[in-house]
Amino acid sequence: MVARFASILAAYSILVASPSVPGASATAEERSLTIAAAANMSDALEEIKSAYAAKHAVKLVYSFGASGSLAQQIRHGAPFDLLLSADVRTVAKLLEEGWILPGTAKIYARGQLVLWTEESTHVRLNTLEDVLQPAIERIAIAHPATAPYGRAAVEALEAAGLWDRVKDKIIYAENVNQAQQYAATRNTDVAFIPLALVRRAPGRFVRVDGKLHVPIDQALGVVRNSVHHAEAKEFAEFLLSEQGRVILKKFGYTLP
Repeated sequence: MVARFASILAAYSILVASPSVPGASATAEERSLTIAAAANMSDALEEIKSAYAAKHAVKLVYSFGASGSLAQQIRHGAPFDLLLSADVRTVAKLLEEGWILPGTAKIYARGQLVLWTEESTHVRLNTLEDVLQPAIERIAIAHPATAPYGRAAVEALEAAGLWDRVKDKIIYAENVNQAQQYAATRNTDVAFIPLALVRRAPGRFVRVDGKLHVPIDQALGVVRNSVHHAEAKEFAEFLLSEQGRVILKKFGYTLP
């Protein structure tokens, strides 16, 4: 499925020329960029903001959430300039529907799923199968209907033959940030979160084998209704540049 959506992105990027949009250029006073970003990108984007500000006179405004929720906001006219999704199919679907500017959809990173617990708990994590231990009574997962990392967590548990044994322990969160918050505040014993978020709080984690779920390739696209196309494209180029990739790698992302 991922390959199919990736091919859609490639086809649009190569075959469709970006149309000119009246009023797309902004004056110096208007040089700001509103970025709808998957919650897993929150920590990395704060560091990227500092690096970007050193070279570009553009104010970056972030709106974080689950990828599916952000897509719905775009469909309802939210004033976003750029979408950084945690998957490919959300961007591909918006592209097909005409919400993403043709030629701008690109894969920018691949994420890593981990099982995480707060440092002071008595839970010990060595393998994914540790979710079966009696000490784990509640497991936080970002809702798979809207959050790609939540979807990957369910896929991994199913592939490992664990889902039916733990499904009654699952507590659904709005996004991965909330899932981690549940575990950090001991409202759950563990949480499935991106590797990118483990740096923010003391804890222990185990990586989930990527072979157990669809690769978490993350795509971006410029929102077609934006009046800041030039600024959005410029930021996307920075994210895909060597400097941007160094920062993404620091937070556990790899290239697909």
